[in-house]
Amino acid sequence: MTTTAEIVLSEPPQLAKAIQSSSLAAADANTLREAFGPFFEKAANELAASRAITVTDPTQVTEIRKSRAARLQLREIRIAAEKTRKVLKEDSLRKGKAIDGIYNVLVLDIEPEERRLEEQEKIAERMEAERKAKIAAERIEALRPFADPTHYMLGDMAQPAFDALLAGAKAAHEAKIEADRKAAEQAAAAEQARREEDARVRAENERLRKEAAEREAAAKAERERLEAERREVERKAREEREAAERKAKAEREQIETAARRQREEAEAKARAEREAAEAKARKEREEQEKRHKAELARKTKIAASGERLLAAVNKTARSATIRETSVVVNRAEWDALIAIVQEVGGE
Repeated sequence: MTTTAEIVLSEPPQLAKAIQSSSLAAADANTLREAFGPFFEKAANELAASRAITVTDPTQVTEIRKSRAARLQLREIRIAAEKTRKVLKEDSLRKGKAIDGIYNVLVLDIEPEERRLEEQEKIAERMEAERKAKIAAERIEALRPFADPTHYMLGDMAQPAFDALLAGAKAAHEAKIEADRKAAEQAAAAEQARREEDARVRAENERLRKEAAEREAAAKAERERLEAERREVERKAREEREAAERKAKAEREQIETAARRQREEAEAKARAEREAAEAKARKEREEQEKRHKAELARKTKIAASGERLLAAVNKTARSATIRETSVVVNRAEWDALIAIVQEVGGE
């Protein structure tokens, strides 16, 4: 007995999941598996190698070159897969158009015959609908003068029911006409009564208007009289107020004049006193300055005389002759010394 073993090649899980979720037939699924399987395998190998490349610094020249080479490999796989996708899709589009064309040819013959057979199948329903439409049109014309026919299903209504509806509509229509006639008569009577009442009201209003005009004229005359009296009272009050104001103004001006005169006199007195005090202070200050200058001159003179006296004493002392019981000085120098002493003593 010979035993055969089925060899199952593994495929990338992403491809298997995508094909499984597409719900394609087995033949179409195998076509996609054979077309895209190699791309998935190549991409998996390249991605495993490229993900190990890490560049963190511009000096990593070798890693940068590896990054470029890996990118170009992945780009080559993507472009090849894109070409395969376009070829398969063009085949699918042509297949879809062929399917639609064949279906349309088949339907072109079937649909008209279906419609013809359906019309023959529903001939009884169509004739019944035509009969009901004819009855409904006749009943609409009969009912229209008395009621709105759109409120009723007249084609489906039994004849006794329609006869009762038509009789009721006629009776209601006649009752409405009679009610409208009575309402018109009542409206005419009411209008006549209204016109008569309007005439009476106009006459009454005219009488009241005349009475009101007479009262208004009397009231106006009274108002004018009272207004004239009020103006006269106001004139007298105004004249009295103006006289009182003039008197008050004159008294106020007199008081203000007296107060101004007293203020001016007080200010003049104060100014004179202030000027006298200032003159006195100025005179005292000048006298004090004179005394100060005289005292300063006297002290300056004394100081100068003292210096002269000291010089004279020194000179006399240098020229004096010292003996046992007396000191002999020059007469002229002694007289000069005495004169300086007298001068200093006189200051």
